[in-house]
Amino acid sequence: MARINVDFRPYLRGLVIDALGISKPPRNPTVPKGASIVVLPFENVSGDEEQEYLTDGVTQELTNALSRSSRYVFVISFETAFSYKGRNVDPARLGTELGVRYVLRGSIERKEDRVQIKADLIEAQDGRSLWSDSFDSELTDTYAVQTEIVKRILEAVGYKLETSELERFVKPPSSLISVEALWRGYYHLRQLRKEHMLKARALLQSAIDEDPKLATAYGLLAGTYTQEFAQGWTLDRSNIDRARELATKGLSIDQNAGSCHALLGIVELMEGNWRQSVKHLDRAVALDPCLTWPHAMRGMALAEGHQRLESSRSIKRALRLDPNPPPGLLMALAYINYGAGRKTEAMELLEKVRHEKPDNLLCRVGLTAYHQREGNKGYARQLAREMIEINPDIYVEAAMELIPSLEQIHPKWEFARYADDLAAAGLPRKAEKVGEPR
Repeated sequence: MARINVDFRPYLRGLVIDALGISKPPRNPTVPKGASIVVLPFENVSGDEEQEYLTDGVTQELTNALSRSSRYVFVISFETAFSYKGRNVDPARLGTELGVRYVLRGSIERKEDRVQIKADLIEAQDGRSLWSDSFDSELTDTYAVQTEIVKRILEAVGYKLETSELERFVKPPSSLISVEALWRGYYHLRQLRKEHMLKARALLQSAIDEDPKLATAYGLLAGTYTQEFAQGWTLDRSNIDRARELATKGLSIDQNAGSCHALLGIVELMEGNWRQSVKHLDRAVALDPCLTWPHAMRGMALAEGHQRLESSRSIKRALRLDPNPPPGLLMALAYINYGAGRKTEAMELLEKVRHEKPDNLLCRVGLTAYHQREGNKGYARQLAREMIEINPDIYVEAAMELIPSLEQIHPKWEFARYADDLAAAGLPRKAEKVGEPR
């Protein structure tokens, strides 16, 4: 009787990532103990679409301020909150989908240099309003208004904002020009598109020029350089040095600038220093608990150090904060699934990113190698052409370096032929780009 050999290892690895809660976003997650809240994108009622950056900025800052306000309050990431922008979703549905007890929504109206902010805190389960109010202030005073809103929300749900917690709040911009430049810059940086990244860089530099003590702006400006390099839009490694310089400068101004710690964590990971990366990302997570990407990057850094259990905890936390994951987290999920043998699920996630972000080079690296290997050579060639259109300087070896833990993700035989698969699809090798003989 013939013996049939079946490799159960991929199946078992799949069960493991399911058990760890890192194979997919949680569906209808359990409401945590204590207060839990989502801050929906505030509505722009100014009648001017150009003011969207303002409503987005206030929403984001209010989300971060709430998460910093008390360790007993769980706050959904603004990335997931923004997936509901422009949608009139029933609070009960939000409570179920996101696993939260409360929903904060509101509106912002700008009149010249003044803004009116209206906020309404709602009990998700029954839709009743627990607290609502309206605030009128100068644009430069919106940070003080946000602090007042946070205090009022905490009081409504049975908590108190302590003085020590207030000290964790980021120091606000000092002028109207720096406020607008900072929020406009962050708005463009969030788009994860090259043209927006360049706009963000110019705006954030202008914020620093106007207010040289604005530590957050240094961290965000550093983010334009890491984003440009990590996305494969440039192969110039001096971007990493520039990011380190800016984030270090920001921390010399304010040691509580979470964005600067987070960016240094990314820089250290890019340089292969996983322990130093985790050190900075731990601090970033402590300062900005509801920001998803420091949790996700911490998970990647720990994976580099073969600390897989602790890595899985960081990824799981990121998914709980962001049940509707942004592109970066989707790609992390894709490679986690790929490493567990779930290649079809992995490629579906990468395709989702490809359709959402036309100039995302990273997702196309994995897609190209996979389809070439599976015999879908026409599609693989199309994907390789797309990569070259995104960055004409890209080549096989540089493309592979863009994906952290590439060798750990793939079986040995797949990794051994990865470069050949990309080259066969039409991506040039380094020797060809510099004119050397193969």
